[in-house]
Amino acid sequence: MIRIGSSCALSIPMVIGYVAETRILTDCSSHWEEVARYCIDNDIYLIVTPCINDGYNHAKIPSNEEWTKLIANTCSYLKSIGANHNNTRLSIINEPMKFCTKEKYAELINMAVPIIHSYGFKVGAGNEEFITAQARGNMYQYILANSNFDILDIHIQGSCDSKEKIEYWTNTARSWTKKPIDCTEAFYGNVATQYDLLVTQMENAERIGCDNFCNVFNNLDTSVFPILKNQQVLSKWTELSFKVNGILRTDKFWEWKRLMSSKAPIPNIKKGVLGGMIIKTIGHKTTDVKSGYGVELLHELLLYKGYMNEDDIENKYVYDEETRKAVESFQADLKINVDGRVGRQTWRKFISSIEDSTVKKDFQFNLEVVMSPYNANGDT
Repeated sequence: MIRIGSSCALSIPMVIGYVAETRILTDCSSHWEEVARYCIDNDIYLIVTPCINDGYNHAKIPSNEEWTKLIANTCSYLKSIGANHNNTRLSIINEPMKFCTKEKYAELINMAVPIIHSYGFKVGAGNEEFITAQARGNMYQYILANSNFDILDIHIQGSCDSKEKIEYWTNTARSWTKKPIDCTEAFYGNVATQYDLLVTQMENAERIGCDNFCNVFNNLDTSVFPILKNQQVLSKWTELSFKVNGILRTDKFWEWKRLMSSKAPIPNIKKGVLGGMIIKTIGHKTTDVKSGYGVELLHELLLYKGYMNEDDIENKYVYDEETRKAVESFQADLKINVDGRVGRQTWRKFISSIEDSTVKKDFQFNLEVVMSPYNANGDT
């Protein structure tokens, strides 16, 4: 199976799915530490990408001392929050050919690898549009021949704007190496009108053995991207997004969520929240949900129905006081027992209240996929 998740996750709201790729920018405009801790705490596979550009996409080539210090400090922080080789890896520089030569890139990889390996993490490299990489001296082939990293990170992006190109470039990438391959940045089209092309990209990535497929953007948080002061960039990035600042752009998001939820993490990195038992006691009330993704699905439903806002959700995997209040309001409006508990009967009532048949079907499918059966007597 393949994990599906989020690339460019510079803040917690952007972390959607089983995997998230976050970036360390030179001007510290990303919130990568918060994202990293959130992923580790919630058993979301984490890819951390130290970069050589700021939030405006301006280059800043580090000295050797600056670079090795950044890599060591990053690894040290990750270890301090519980990261290990099962739940975290690093990827060296996003879109390097915008900022340096392939020779300099290989040098930066080679400086970083022994430090990262000493902390027990694996290393990925690549992260470039295929056409750009080839035009600038066959970058992918060069770093594979001249540096020693573990995973080839590819961008199935603008170079793959048709089914034929997707198949060509994914096959080509696999022909370059026997190393594991990941897609740290995907689709660069309009998700509202080209959703099928995104699915084709994902399917081809899976076909060539890609473990992680990170899409741009599942939920764009505009507050963490200084470059979005440029209206032209904002307009383009909006097209890429299922959501912008938590506001849904296209109902295709529910199909994408269903597809993400149908895939399983590789390897199994469960630590306790996802897939385990969550029992959150609030006063005399308890909710007993057998998967952290079940709570996430409940939050999605409450958001869709307007009973919660993104700001109300502190942790999408935890049934907290705000969630209970929203559930009770929903129950009251549906004229069912108001007890804040969500089990078989309550789920059935909640989902049956959805008028859009496509969205209803997606929620039903997700519930079957990500949640174990409830007590046959009804609410648990």
